[in-house]
Amino acid sequence: MELTLDRGDEPDARGQFRLGRDPFEWRVERTPFDGWPNLERVTLTVEWHQGRHDYASQISTLRRLEPPPK
Repeated sequence: MELTLDRGDEPDARGQFRLGRDPFEWRVERTPFDGWPNLERVTLTVEWHQGRHDYASQISTLRRLEPPPK
């Protein structure tokens, strides 16, 4: 995920991983932070299914954007 954020070419990323036999899906969403042109909100969501139940966990943070090179 860090590589995706550092490249800056993809605003969103997604993928899958396994922990034991359980599959998990993750996605990262990047959105502008209103009123602050040098900040973006980065949200990581992980979803999984266990039995008949669906679960999700989400965390967000702000990330400072570097100014374009002069």
